[in-house]
Amino acid sequence: MIRGITIMLACTIIEALQDVRPGAQWVMGSTYSDLVWLDKSQLKPTLQEVDQAVSDCKAQEPIKNAEKAQAVLDAKDSGKLPQARIDALTKILGL
Repeated sequence: MIRGITIMLACTIIEALQDVRPGAQWVMGSTYSDLVWLDKSQLKPTLQEVDQAVSDCKAQEPIKNAEKAQAVLDAKDSGKLPQARIDALTKILGL
């Protein structure tokens, strides 16, 4: 937490699906077994693929949280060049 701003990543099945099969079409319930795969060009990922993507995300969480925390500081730093502050905001927003 930096001055009232909590930075958290959500390592969920939804994020894992977006990472494993970017742009794929699907409908998600609350668990993998509720996943309805709609995409015609990409195969439905296995439960193991999704679990691995969630694990990878959780392993990267401390690093990404630290990067976002630094980006918050950079965005607030009036001594930074405007482009550096824009880059920091982009990082914070995940764009």
